[in-house]
Amino acid sequence: MINKNKVIPVLAVTLIVGSLFMVSKPAYAASKGMGGGNFFSDLITFISQKFGIDKTQVQNAVQDFKKQKQASITPRPTMSPQQQQDAEKKRLDPLVTQGKISQDQENAIIAELTTLRATYKINQSETPELRKTQMTKMQDELKKWASDNKIDPQYVLSFGRGRGMGEGKIEGGFRGRGPMSTTTP
Repeated sequence: MINKNKVIPVLAVTLIVGSLFMVSKPAYAASKGMGGGNFFSDLITFISQKFGIDKTQVQNAVQDFKKQKQASITPRPTMSPQQQQDAEKKRLDPLVTQGKISQDQENAIIAELTTLRATYKINQSETPELRKTQMTKMQDELKKWASDNKIDPQYVLSFGRGRGMGEGKIEGGFRGRGPMSTTTP
């Protein structure tokens, strides 16, 4: 029979430790963990041995926890092409008003971004490396296009490192993050 005095604290510890380490999973995965295996596998073994509970029970509890966490994650909303154009216009209109770019340049920037978005369909289901490569190519094309059209690249590059495309302020570079840099973090 299952000893409730042991199971409840173990499940609580599992849930707390598991949730803490889900945040740091990428760093942990890079270091290969305690036994060189999967973090949760190592955690399940540790808890099972530490508290003398059947490994299957701990594994089931962790799986239930992971399913609950996964079900609570809200997917990132995607913008339609029209919403993207509207966001770009909203971002660029103040620059036209301030005289930093002309209305023709604003229209050209929006058209170029629309074209490149159609060319580089960056999908969240692709690997991070592939998405980064595509974003880098797109940024390089935008920088060249801006230079060819005598437009400051900071007004064309509407997206920051890893944040996707969208509206934002461009004061001094990537969304107010200081001067635009050609290096990646």
